[in-house]
Amino acid sequence: MKLSAAKINGLISGSIIVYGEYFSISCALYNFPGKKILGQVTEIGSLKSYISVAENAANYFVPIIVNSFPVEICFEIQPPEVFKNAIVSVDGNIYKNPPEKISVPSGNHSITIEAKGYIPRSINYDFEGSKIFKLQGNMKLKSEVSGSIELKRNLENGFLYSGSNLLSEISDENFSAEISFDGTPVIGQFKSEQDENALFFFYVPEILQKNQARLSVKGKTVNHSEYIDKRRIAAYRAYTALVLSVPFTLYSVGKNNSVTNAYNRGSLKDYDEVLKWRRYGTISSGITFACLGFFGFELARYLIAANSLLPSNAKEISSSEISNSAWTEIQEE
Repeated sequence: MKLSAAKINGLISGSIIVYGEYFSISCALYNFPGKKILGQVTEIGSLKSYISVAENAANYFVPIIVNSFPVEICFEIQPPEVFKNAIVSVDGNIYKNPPEKISVPSGNHSITIEAKGYIPRSINYDFEGSKIFKLQGNMKLKSEVSGSIELKRNLENGFLYSGSNLLSEISDENFSAEISFDGTPVIGQFKSEQDENALFFFYVPEILQKNQARLSVKGKTVNHSEYIDKRRIAAYRAYTALVLSVPFTLYSVGKNNSVTNAYNRGSLKDYDEVLKWRRYGTISSGITFACLGFFGFELARYLIAANSLLPSNAKEISSSEISNSAWTEIQEE
């Protein structure tokens, strides 16, 4: 803390050991705050050439020092009274009751601001090209609200999660669960009871997180690892078939052009030979185009399989859907 108060951003420390007429120096460059080692060097030489040894060590540190030019990060976080009691983390270095500005070496830094009752804010930025940076933002209160979420498709038995928290066990009789929100986006998942690798993900954005909100999600439980591998192998096989068909097509089409030109010049009298290679060229070209179409089809299926990992968006159940659902329940009774 004293080093930071004195505006010392770096410190070189080390040791010198003498061996008769020779000596070695070991130096390390630390930056503050954090006391991180930016570089270390060891040089050995004779006592008579101590100047060149010192220059070699200095030449090692100069690029590091130049690239770590200090910059100031000024915080303009609203509301100010919340920021005064916040905890700021800069690359893992904690500042309680943080100052309005912090001096760090230029470069990429990860900054997190946390305050009780507020949603944490994080940023990863490359602080280069200027001596002063202003970090502006608003701290948002955590909104503790609750609602319900239900599965739209009649899935097999399983478990519904919000993050890592189990919401409910899903069955034919129970396909909904209570869910709480704190104002941050939610990524949940449904896991099949029969196969724990068969699942699908869903996403609840902040705009849908209202008190007593009724949300629905739909998805298909899939063993994504097996599904993607299956489609990937099929795409590779289709590509292999396409590649293998190309040489035959090039040869037959080229041979067809050759015999056709020869017949037109009069150097070839056998017209059946021309017809034969014309037929071979047409067949091989058709096979290649069929392989190309098959590869495009399998590639599209592979991309669809890869995209199946993306979470499906939750939707708000409209009042008409709620009334229809209630009417269905009455009819069933």
